[in-house]
Amino acid sequence: MTTKRFFAMLVAAFAMAMVADAKVFTFEEFRDSVISLKTQRESIKDFGACIVPLEKLVALYEAAEFPQDEHRIDKAVLNQMASFDYYDLACCYARIGKKKTAIAMLRKSVDLGWDNYGNLMWDINDNDLVTIAKDKQVKAIIEEVKMRQPIYKLKQSGPYCKENVDTIPAFRYQSMNEGNLKQVREYFRLDSVAGNGDELSRIKNILTYCHNTIRHDGSNYAFAENDAIDLYHYYKVTGRGINCRQLATVLMEMYLSMGFKARIVSCMPMDSNDYDSHVINCVWSETMHKWLYVDPTMNAWVTDENDVMLSIAEVRERLVDGRPMVLNDEANHNNENKQDKGYYLETYMAKNLYIIACPMECKFNTESRYRSSTVDFIQLVPSGFDYYTHPRYTTSDPDIFWQDPE
Repeated sequence: MTTKRFFAMLVAAFAMAMVADAKVFTFEEFRDSVISLKTQRESIKDFGACIVPLEKLVALYEAAEFPQDEHRIDKAVLNQMASFDYYDLACCYARIGKKKTAIAMLRKSVDLGWDNYGNLMWDINDNDLVTIAKDKQVKAIIEEVKMRQPIYKLKQSGPYCKENVDTIPAFRYQSMNEGNLKQVREYFRLDSVAGNGDELSRIKNILTYCHNTIRHDGSNYAFAENDAIDLYHYYKVTGRGINCRQLATVLMEMYLSMGFKARIVSCMPMDSNDYDSHVINCVWSETMHKWLYVDPTMNAWVTDENDVMLSIAEVRERLVDGRPMVLNDEANHNNENKQDKGYYLETYMAKNLYIIACPMECKFNTESRYRSSTVDFIQLVPSGFDYYTHPRYTTSDPDIFWQDPE
């Protein structure tokens, strides 16, 4: 046994003693105990031996309590952490032939919220869970996890409906020569970037330029004024990327400065406890007479089976009714990771196209961080949905939300 392994086991043993005696942790004690057990588990290749640190981990999650006056970990987060390790326990027990225990561990994992359907089907068909694949309980669990997938939640959402809403004002779009938009156009040399091709090629060229010019970092909210030039300066000076909302702000201003009507589009999930949303853009095509789906974070656009670019509304409709879509080959994250259509559209965006919201005024520095600015939003929600965000205007009528620009 190596010194490193021995030390890890001592720390793990100390952690479990604390669980048994006090059940109260500082955040640092809990974190260090989890890291120690995770490190121990990852160093073991034998499935049977992996069970020991995994069982200690789930016991740690379930027994952990935190002092009231210190940093706490929410019970929902602990359950989510436990769900992953219960799933690993199911795989280990299935591998060593203890089928009943494996099924019980899988059941516990799903009860705590584990919902990775793709991973489950891979393990059921070809990997760790093959030995329990034919069990009736497991088949029921598979169906339960399948119905939790974002695309099924989207399919089960209430329909949109026509409304007589005359109190919602029209979206407003700043002219390309107003305010600081001319400066944006000249600063980024967007006439050259867009090129001399047709409308769609110019739209794609500006999208790709924005994607390649400023790195995305979803964990960072840049300390800068929310306009294209300041956000670019922030990135160049600090080397830190900006989040998807700020990147969408940059792209909207680039489009507006070139005479294209464009919006920032917040795409949000059904679950109010899910804080992982995404922000993209829509840009108006005069030749196609519709709003087009563009995502600067991923350099992504979506087409139908005939290579016709789709709107956000059409992408959502096709996710619901199962019609084919094509994600452009260039779609990637930070020019490092190519995007997979199955995950990006059918999981990530299917989750985040439940609630859609846009600021009603589309202009330079729409959402000012430091200057006085009041921004009204309109959101589109399925009928019957008890929405949890509270902008000034809400509708279930897509014709109102996706109105043509004046």
